[in-house]
Amino acid sequence: MIDGHTQLDGVVIVGATNYPDAIDAALLRPGRLDRHIRISLPDGEERKHLSRIYVGHHLSEGDVEAIAAATAGFAGAHFEKAGRVARRVARRAGRSVSIDDVMSILPAPKRISGGERRMVAVHEAGQRRRRSSTRQHQRTVAIGRDQWCSFSTSAAIGSTLSVICS
Repeated sequence: MIDGHTQLDGVVIVGATNYPDAIDAALLRPGRLDRHIRISLPDGEERKHLSRIYVGHHLSEGDVEAIAAATAGFAGAHFEKAGRVARRVARRAGRSVSIDDVMSILPAPKRISGGERRMVAVHEAGQRRRRSSTRQHQRTVAIGRDQWCSFSTSAAIGSTLSVICS
């Protein structure tokens, strides 16, 4: 029960966070917040779907794929805003939304500096050295919009993995 309340029939308490590791353990004990639902960022197919919904059904499959590729790490709200802004730009120009309208409003991917590239290269070289001595041979590096992460995997070569860097 929540402090000060003895009866909560018909009451649903919902909590949301971007930092689940920071939730006090007392809230996670049985009888408190019992259901935990993780809503991840959309994957490639979901980003294509969101592009069609918020930007326009009239775009070609190639355009939709380009938008999906450029929006890794975006949440649904980002697509809604991008669609709204792209429609405004097109309306002012007196035409329908084009791929150029959408791509012009998306933030450019972060370019990592020479120092950051060196740091990543040294890190990966060290990982390669460690793997060669332990017979681990598969390695994946995921570079996100604002960050990078790396991990080892035993997934089959050619398989697809979904990764969230945090």
